Amino acid sequence: MLRTMHDDDIKEVVKKDTIIKLFSSMQVCALGGKHIQKKNDMHRISQNARTLARLVIKASEHLPMVSLNKLLCKDNFDLVVNSTLSLSHNSVTVANKMGHLLGHCIMIKNGYSVRRNSNEMAEETRLFKVLFDAEWKYRVNAPMTRQKTVRDMNKLTCIPETDDLVKFRDYIKQIIENEVRVLRACPNPGSWTRLAKATMCRLYIFNKRRIAEVEDMLLEAYQNRPEWTGTEEFRASLSDTEREFAKRQVLSSL
Repeated sequence: MLRTMHDDDIKEVVKKDTIIKLFSSMQVCALGGKHIQKKNDMHRISQNARTLARLVIKASEHLPMVSLNKLLCKDNFDLVVNSTLSLSHNSVTVANKMGHLLGHCIMIKNGYSVRRNSNEMAEETRLFKVLFDAEWKYRVNAPMTRQKTVRDMNKLTCIPETDDLVKFRDYIKQIIENEVRVLRACPNPGSWTRLAKATMCRLYIFNKRRIAEVEDMLLEAYQNRPEWTGTEEFRASLSDTEREFAKRQVLSSL
């Protein structure tokens, strides 16, 4: 994870902070073997570590040389809250993510204290968790969520015109057809790359409500897909419209 992380001050904090490293290692363990990992799993772990490191850096403006271990105590709870609000920049996503990560880090520090037989550290963690459970959602999550709700109410949502999507789809289909012809006549890396990107765009358009799922789909998942439509139970669970779609489209799970 550290090998692929950008070299900056944030990475230096990640390398030195015990709790962040322990949390990251537990996340890596949870991924299992490489053959079942998704494309961006390691990147997500890296971003989680960097998010926590940003919190440490922000808190160090008021408490120099602080670590996440030191922040997870009752005396620094207010500092953690204020640092999170400052980092969030009115973004509920950042605030919620920080709360989620801190919840895991509390458990990591608790386990760390047990392994070190440190009653003092365990008590620090317990008291911080009491404050975290009692106040975090009211002081961080709730106000950020309310701000987002107000912004969304006053924000004009721009939805692409159907005609534009149709034109774009036709353009992508033309690229796919052209590159397939080129590859059959004269295979080359450039055409293969363009075909792969165009195919991905085509899947994005088709599955636009859940775009993030597409990039995690493996060729193996498509090739080894089960025959969903071959079972009576499956057909019975579909609506009339879904049955028509099932005749023309292939269902694959991610």
